Amino acid sequence: MQKFITLKSLYISYYDRDPRYLTWRILLIQFKQYVANRYYRIKYNDRNISVST
Repeated sequence: MQKFITLKSLYISYYDRDPRYLTWRILLIQFKQYVANRYYRIKYNDRNISVST
């Protein structure tokens, strides 16, 4: 899993300056935030619990 994350980060950095891949990068970031928010909503049902990052 760590290798996959590293390769994905390198992939994003490689195409960082190419405007054709800007939409893909925005969608990927939004998807990751959506998954993280959904995961924390399920894990921490109480909204008063603060998640320390």
